[in-house]
Amino acid sequence: MSDLRFNRVAELYSRVRPTYPAEVYQRLREAVPVERFSTAVDIGCGAGQSLAGLAAIASHIIGIEPGDRLRAEAARAYPDAEIRDGTGESTGLPGASADLVTVATAFYWMDKSRVLAEVDRVLRAPGVFATYKYGVPVCIGPAEQVMERHMADHWAEHRSVRLIEYDDTADLMRRSGSFASVTSSEVPYVLPYPSTDGYVEFLCSTSYVSAFLATLDDPDDYVASLTRETRAAHGDGELQVRFDILMNIAVKRPG
Repeated sequence: MSDLRFNRVAELYSRVRPTYPAEVYQRLREAVPVERFSTAVDIGCGAGQSLAGLAAIASHIIGIEPGDRLRAEAARAYPDAEIRDGTGESTGLPGASADLVTVATAFYWMDKSRVLAEVDRVLRAPGVFATYKYGVPVCIGPAEQVMERHMADHWAEHRSVRLIEYDDTADLMRRSGSFASVTSSEVPYVLPYPSTDGYVEFLCSTSYVSAFLATLDDPDDYVASLTRETRAAHGDGELQVRFDILMNIAVKRPG
């Protein structure tokens, strides 16, 4: 994965990006009859949002990330993990060295076919390969109307088609011939923000909002205005946002 768009906002990314619910990792562990994976590899680990959950189900964690600033954030936050420079297409790992490989909210930035070939090389049977990602976040309440308006007026032209096109991940997994089974599922996930300010910070870490901000002479003024508008719509209380997780879990075929 050579896409480094998030490296420029690594500190913000580390601070505001949500982690994943425990249910995600429970489903990974249930995919094969093991109490604990030996080695888990998280490709495109970013600042490490998936590493904490993997630590609960695997003895050794390796994060693969091409962005130097993101690697530094992951290493700082998860000192027990091994953080390595690499991409999904070329991890630099030995063959058959992992029994779990994951890609969290990043697979659509990669050359999927090449990553599947690399996973086939790195993953030993009957290991698990899983992709999981946040769905489009949706505010529960009137703040969502503010988000929809700003998306239409400002952000949509900066949103990659990869974020909105049909997700063919499960199809590619099946066609690869590497996996004995492929299942897709959704994990409901509602994340509470103590105030609207934290959610606006999250938005600034997304590819489309950060790209829009980069076009402005005074991005801080825009963010302050968006924050005031969102707070006026929602009020001062807790903001709940749906971040439902879409998962694809594949078990490698023996032999």
